[in-house]
Amino acid sequence: MLFPVMFYLSALTSVPPAAGADLSTVTVQQVMSAWEAGQAEEAGRLAEAYLTARATEDGRLGVEGAGLAFIAGIGRAIGAGREDAHSGYWMWVARQHEEVCGRLPEQYSTVIGLMMTAPGRWLRVDRLIRGGPFLDASFQPCREDAGSTVIPAAPAAPGAPGAVAVFSHDAERGGGIPGRRWRHSVRVPLVFEYPAGALSPSLAQGRMFEIRFRTEYAIPGGAIVLNPCSAMRFDLGAEVGPLCRADVPSPASP
Repeated sequence: MLFPVMFYLSALTSVPPAAGADLSTVTVQQVMSAWEAGQAEEAGRLAEAYLTARATEDGRLGVEGAGLAFIAGIGRAIGAGREDAHSGYWMWVARQHEEVCGRLPEQYSTVIGLMMTAPGRWLRVDRLIRGGPFLDASFQPCREDAGSTVIPAAPAAPGAPGAVAVFSHDAERGGGIPGRRWRHSVRVPLVFEYPAGALSPSLAQGRMFEIRFRTEYAIPGGAIVLNPCSAMRFDLGAEVGPLCRADVPSPASP
């Protein structure tokens, strides 16, 4: 079951601005309107602008920031079609806000831990960290000038242009399969999906997610983007093929 995220945000009233709008005046309401409409990439773009402007303005992190940076990380992954430097960076930003201003509920804090890229692991992320305002701001007290509300973590939006499923690294390893090209498998739990229903109907049918891979050292996990299928191949019980969205018509498996 997926639970609502308790973000520290204002009430939702505004409509997200069109592409090319002035991002210096982005509001939390605009971010969340795009998120609830299934427009994760747009919501992430707006969240990035909002967070950068606030941290640059007063050199502090805010109570609303962890949730917004989480949205930015999901939006970046969907936009890129995979986890990349920017999605890892924005999940790192989310963790900085958590450390200073308080944790999100466990499910979302777990996603942040799975997707974030820690300093020193990826040169491109290190450059983003050094060039952004969030590292210095993490040494200052939390700014607590936002209201609080409960925001749906993953709105039901079957027409959403992008979807993502996040699996835990805490996998149950399967045995080797002699004579098969894909010699190892793991069973991994789904910890987050966007939008709601993008993948969970398959789980509701009792199908176990067994990821097949070539070497015993490759432990899958993290975010997998579905457009409408993943490039990775999965063993879904009796079926073998790409993992596809359950909330939109999917092409036949090759």
